[in-house]
Amino acid sequence: MFIAAADSTDPWFVRVDGYPGVGQSLAWDAPVIAEPGTPINCSLTVFIADGILGTEDITTLINTQGDNS
Repeated sequence: MFIAAADSTDPWFVRVDGYPGVGQSLAWDAPVIAEPGTPINCSLTVFIADGILGTEDITTLINTQGDNS
């Protein structure tokens, strides 16, 4: 499960050809330009489970360990 920061508006992408990948697309429809002294910050939380999680288990993970600001 991938969880972006609560204030993130970046769309997601999934890549299946060449190499698998999933993530946020920072420059989906326009370039993102980093200015000196003004960093570009983003975060992504990934949960990996060994087994099947129920909805309550997932909610608990998000609320106790994810970025829920």
